[in-house]
Amino acid sequence: MNSTDVSFLDNFFAPQAQDVLDFEKAFLSTKIIHHQQQEADLRLLSYNILPEYDSLNISNNKALVELHVSGTRVYGYDKSPHIISNETHVFEVSLTSQGWRITYHISNETLEQDFRNYYKKNGLDINKTKKEVLSQITTDTIVRRNDLNNGITNNNMESTVINSANVSILAYANSYNRSAFVNYGMQWHNGTNPNYNVLGNDCANFGSQCLKAGGAPDDKVAPSGSTHPDDYKWYYDGQQRYSWYAAQGLRYYLRNNNGSSSNIGVKAAKVSTISSVYEGDFAFNIDPSNDRATHTIPIVGSYYSSNGVKVDLWIVQHSCSPSYGLLSQVTLTGRTRELIHISGVYK
Repeated sequence: MNSTDVSFLDNFFAPQAQDVLDFEKAFLSTKIIHHQQQEADLRLLSYNILPEYDSLNISNNKALVELHVSGTRVYGYDKSPHIISNETHVFEVSLTSQGWRITYHISNETLEQDFRNYYKKNGLDINKTKKEVLSQITTDTIVRRNDLNNGITNNNMESTVINSANVSILAYANSYNRSAFVNYGMQWHNGTNPNYNVLGNDCANFGSQCLKAGGAPDDKVAPSGSTHPDDYKWYYDGQQRYSWYAAQGLRYYLRNNNGSSSNIGVKAAKVSTISSVYEGDFAFNIDPSNDRATHTIPIVGSYYSSNGVKVDLWIVQHSCSPSYGLLSQVTLTGRTRELIHISGVYK
């Protein structure tokens, strides 16, 4: 589709279903814009759908129709997989003076469910819902394009402006190699590197190793006047150095290292959503009773829904199961979660 004109839907809905028609028109026009963004920003090469009839139940002048729709998307990036979606659509139709017309429709399509959730949250305000969903779609598309385009290995600290969406994104940076972080994590998530001692429960030790593989430099300098200078130092010496081997120590270092007088170490910050983290970043399980980290989780990738929306993160870890899987699979019993984004390193 190259137009957001969805007036043709008027021919398919019953007169008494005006509110349903208004919703469907708003959703479909939003979906069209979503696909147009994917074509432009994600190099969508093909989008194929195959609808299949599942069931039909007729009772007097009403009927219930169920369809199964499978689809594939192929993006023009070497690392982009073929994305397969499977959806179920249910239509309630009634016999009117104009023939059979739709009175209600619902599906398990991710984008539609998101749209409905915003619609309910906004008190059935269609225009506000469409505006908010389009804003979220734009953000998610930018994030995904950035991931797929492998911008994560840029070696400068300039702010890159994506003109099509008028949003600034900080380039990932200053010789921090996220691909090397991921490669190390994938190599050793199910084993231990003989070049390193096993320290403590080993989750933060493993996370520090991934960070080191990504190019984070040894930081042996603490800011002058520090009450606990070792908390600001990060390096491996085979011993149980707090910032290297302890989850809370690594978390504290990442959040508080603002660079010594020599600008050494990692530049990082706490973020609030998964759309703000990428491979080479971290998640931590936090004990809310004392605000201390109890587990370190290196992030090695992003997981997207069939509509191209980031919904989860691929992770690796030591001391917990699975050693490789999705962040949502890591139990949170009695814990909260904190995300840390690394924007570069001081050297």
